Amino acid sequence: MSDWTLSDVISGTNGALVQGNDCEISGFSIDSRTIKPKEVFFALKGEKQDGCEFIPQALSNHASIIVSSRPPIPSDEKKIFPASWILVEDTLNALQNLARWHRNRHKGVFLGVTGSNGKTTTKEMLFHLFSSVSNISATSGNLNNHIGLPLNIVRIPLNTKFSIVEMGMNHQGEIRFLTEISKPHSGLITNIGPAHIEFLGSLLNIAHAKAELIETLPSDGFAVLNGDDQFFSMLSQKTPAKVVSFGTSSNCDFHFTEINCDPFGISSRISRKNSLYSMSLNLLGKHNALNSLGALALYSSYGFSLQEGVEILKTFKPVNSRMESHQIDGMRVILDCYNANPSSMANAVELLSYCPGRRVAVLGDMRELGKESESLHEQLGRLVASRKIDQLVGVGALAQVIVEGAVVSGMTPSAVHSCRDTLEATKCLANLLSKGDTVLLKASRGMHFELIVKELWPSLPCDLH
Repeated sequence: MSDWTLSDVISGTNGALVQGNDCEISGFSIDSRTIKPKEVFFALKGEKQDGCEFIPQALSNHASIIVSSRPPIPSDEKKIFPASWILVEDTLNALQNLARWHRNRHKGVFLGVTGSNGKTTTKEMLFHLFSSVSNISATSGNLNNHIGLPLNIVRIPLNTKFSIVEMGMNHQGEIRFLTEISKPHSGLITNIGPAHIEFLGSLLNIAHAKAELIETLPSDGFAVLNGDDQFFSMLSQKTPAKVVSFGTSSNCDFHFTEINCDPFGISSRISRKNSLYSMSLNLLGKHNALNSLGALALYSSYGFSLQEGVEILKTFKPVNSRMESHQIDGMRVILDCYNANPSSMANAVELLSYCPGRRVAVLGDMRELGKESESLHEQLGRLVASRKIDQLVGVGALAQVIVEGAVVSGMTPSAVHSCRDTLEATKCLANLLSKGDTVLLKASRGMHFELIVKELWPSLPCDLH
């Protein structure tokens, strides 16, 4: 039986029923191309397109209800409108209001996740952990903003015990808005780094923006924080919830006594209340070890066995295009091209530095770094040189600064290659790569590195959704 009725949608959206009767509702969609029968279609108006223009397509796919801010089809007495129609003043506000309405009636536990790096991977780790012990839901893909989060919330069944909600932002107040809708009981902040610093101005401002997740948590909830982060003390003071820390310091509630990262996985030992637990992960990089520790800290805070959690994470697989490792054509290709900022770039280069064979870094522009952009790209180039990377391919205008920084720091000019775009980079790599190489591809999503992958290795998945 569906959790939704037509009257629920009318009440939740504060809309007016223009026509239609109660009908079966199987879900919600904002995409007329993929909408399924009996789903509710929200005709959102974007900067370039108006969802009302796609109502006929939604109807042809048998949408049961249309929510729009203007008539769904041209006035024509001979036409019979085959769905219920709810008229609202603003369709996006209606979707957000419906999410609030649904969240207010939901009895499950909501867990919020944010951070400059690793939030999607950590969210998926939490889903992997909690799904083994309970009925659970998690936000899908990268739907973590003012549109995606409400859409995900209205899709959460009422019988779900735990719901994991990822929250992204690039401006102050955005996470506060998302928490006002989702009302999380607990929150996890993976780390604070210079992502989106163009809009926020400083790391301190970024920390304050991330803190919006934990400021309104209930006193019986948990704020899971990275104890290694320079803003840990400040964040701890901003929440009424119980603070649970994780990291490498022995002062953390959950901490590593040992971490070993090799080119094929991670092994570590975790200390919790003077007990030690051995963990192995089929993931790459120290940052993923920390992501896993944060997820385990939140999981254990709800009374679940840490030892069982460690065993469950053994079967966790990398999230698409986030440190995915593939063997193909005699080479090892590491796809980490979903997104990039200075911290995640440094983690990726560090990983590449201890991989076998000739190490080739294909690095593209990092976006949204503002006035610090040039210096941060130069620092990355210096890091590449210091880690003895064998070949560097810079892709994009900003990546040329990476190349320059590497050369200034002693990297042989013949080992660096500047490419204007992905097409030029593809041609360069086709001539450069050979069997035995380890190749890392990393850039901001807007650089479209999936085009390189599709051209050179068409059989590899490179899903950036």
